[in-house]
Amino acid sequence: MNQWSHGVLAVKGQTTVLGTATFQGPAVDSLQLDQGALFLKGHTDLYSTLQFLRFLGAQNGGRGIVNDVGAVFEAHDHSGIVPATNISSGNFENRGTFRIRGGLEPFHCVVINNVLNPSPNDPGLVEVGARTVIVSNVNGERLRLDGAVVNGTFFGSPGDLQGNGYIGRAEIYGGRVSGQLRSDSIALGDVTNVFEIKGRTAGSFDHFFANGILNLDGAIDIRLGAGFVPRPPDVFTILTASDQVSGRFSGANFSHIDFGIRVPVTDGAGSFLLERALDRKSVVLRDFSAPPRNLTSVRWIGAVDGDWNNPANWNIHRVPNDTSTEAFDVSWEAHPVTIRVIGDISRSTPFFGVAAER
Repeated sequence: MNQWSHGVLAVKGQTTVLGTATFQGPAVDSLQLDQGALFLKGHTDLYSTLQFLRFLGAQNGGRGIVNDVGAVFEAHDHSGIVPATNISSGNFENRGTFRIRGGLEPFHCVVINNVLNPSPNDPGLVEVGARTVIVSNVNGERLRLDGAVVNGTFFGSPGDLQGNGYIGRAEIYGGRVSGQLRSDSIALGDVTNVFEIKGRTAGSFDHFFANGILNLDGAIDIRLGAGFVPRPPDVFTILTASDQVSGRFSGANFSHIDFGIRVPVTDGAGSFLLERALDRKSVVLRDFSAPPRNLTSVRWIGAVDGDWNNPANWNIHRVPNDTSTEAFDVSWEAHPVTIRVIGDISRSTPFFGVAAER
């Protein structure tokens, strides 16, 4: 294990740390770079405020630390990455996982660049816990929020913004957005807007809020949580803007999805009516409707005897199941059978909605 504490780490040329590394707090640790960057390839823990003391030469390309492919960099409470007053850069290039853990103290960082790795074809990931992050920019594809407040800009082209939290500004062109997200300014272009609905109460379904105008541009992907089935009069507010929600979702072949039509759930479990409020400040999903069931027509023919459990007495040559997937048309002319019904029966054609038994 490599540990640095309360001192200056001077790096000349490209320097690589292969194993675990720790910047041990609580005082400031300083990083001096000369003609190269510091590459981290293992698991690194940051407990201190890491200050970029200075950059010498052009070969570091403005990079301070490079968290390499497969590496994990974890920033704990009371930590940060800041430049010295005499330099303007201090970038953190992330090719692996940069995890900012929850904490009481704000985490400061100048720029985080997520890099798309050509092999494997996997971009860097930034995960932010329940903590305030003050950053100029997070550039690159993947950002996950878990109760975070990120005062800065997330730019992704494509971008993948997910989770629960606040982002000051988001510009995403291509990719996807999902979760319970808030932003003072959000610009979306050709993204997939994913809304997962796990329950009826606020916090159990995805929702985007924009302070200002929220302009829609991209596909809508509605998903139901495992085991949850909406029912009227359930209404789910999925988009809110302090000014207005403008634009439209897009469908197949570059078509537009107008408000006031039904939108299917991705797994085929049903559809919602998609509506925008009259004041144009919110978009809701309402009036969930499940698709009609494909029912098997089952008739009691009594060909042999009055035994319910004899397959020969049924037109399908098997004993019907006791679920709601089969419709029963019972003939009383041959070998009558006594049936007790649990559920609703259609007056025109007997239908056992829940269960039927002898």
